[in-house]
Amino acid sequence: MIALHPFLIVFPRYFEGGVKPMDAFWTMITSFDTLGILLGLIAWGLMLVLGVTAFLRMRLIKRFANRYRGWRYFHGGLAVAFTVFAAWHAIDLGRHIHTAMSVYFIALTFIGVGLLARLYWSAVPTKPAMHPLAEGVHS
Repeated sequence: MIALHPFLIVFPRYFEGGVKPMDAFWTMITSFDTLGILLGLIAWGLMLVLGVTAFLRMRLIKRFANRYRGWRYFHGGLAVAFTVFAAWHAIDLGRHIHTAMSVYFIALTFIGVGLLARLYWSAVPTKPAMHPLAEGVHS
């Protein structure tokens, strides 16, 4: 649904007079003078990259030094960047945004990033435990 957001914004224009929907869409994706639109375009691009990297993860894992862990950190970083830009976009351009909603979005963003960080930091690999020598074998 979020991927369709830019199209759903201009879809109602089909039922209105005045600006043509494709003109409105083209203006929306090519105007960089409004910070909110720029943030939305960045968030949308990050979301697409996030989806593509998830789909191609088996091919991408081979390119990271730590294999899965490297890809996981890369993917988590993309998710955090997407969340921050999307929340900032919603706060900047949201029609129903006021102080309480802004605080709510910021809190949700911090909670999400915090949960992801907790998940990643709790999964830090530890050194393997030394296994006792097998019975009958002496060093």
